[in-house]
Amino acid sequence: MCEGENMKRSFIDFNKPIITELFYKSNDSFNPNNFEHNSNVDFKINFDTNVNRHESDPCAWVTLSLIIDDNSLPFTTKISMRTNVKWDEGSEEDLVEQTLKINVPALLLSYIRPILSQITNYSPFNSIEIPFCDFTESVKQGQELVDSAADV
Repeated sequence: MCEGENMKRSFIDFNKPIITELFYKSNDSFNPNNFEHNSNVDFKINFDTNVNRHESDPCAWVTLSLIIDDNSLPFTTKISMRTNVKWDEGSEEDLVEQTLKINVPALLLSYIRPILSQITNYSPFNSIEIPFCDFTESVKQGQELVDSAADV
């Protein structure tokens, strides 16, 4: 619970995020000789956000999928998580939309980040650490690919 003189309860609330899809596959055609050990490798991460708003109640299911599918990397993966979000009735619509499309996906990414790190830690290569991502740009540009870096 929020406490303190400067703390205010948020207008939104969400349930514990749940994994809806988890996929990892090693790339048998990956050639580790093409990479220097412990070097940064540029790769693309595709974020797919899906918001399903309830018709009459102030709530929605928000799903974020992180997809890495690049033949030059040692693996492909897809991790999807979702949460049920509720907000105060009468909340400003623009603020609700921004929260559902930007803030909640960023929150879900914070749950996905350690899962991917742990899974890739058990590969023959270094674990992948997903950086912080600016979802405001992806909303403006229709969920396009986001550049990132990782140790392979």
